[in-house]
Amino acid sequence: MRARNIKELLAVGLTTEDVLRYLERGCLERPLAQTPRCVGESVTIHERLESLDHRIARLQELRNRLARHSATVDAAVDPRKARETRETSQF
Repeated sequence: MRARNIKELLAVGLTTEDVLRYLERGCLERPLAQTPRCVGESVTIHERLESLDHRIARLQELRNRLARHSATVDAAVDPRKARETRETSQF
């Protein structure tokens, strides 16, 4: 049961650190979908979602900066290429 639960939690995107929280709370000894749900499960999930949202935002900003830099470099090399880069780098 425990191994199946761990595999399921990792498959949905939780980390081994998150899974450790489940283990410490005794949440891995029965089917995860069994009610009542384990105390703190929602907190762990929402903390992971928040962490992912922050990482995605940072990566998106990094990507945008790199795209702007690419457009600047491309414009210096070939102005036609800069227009193509700007048109394909918009999200």
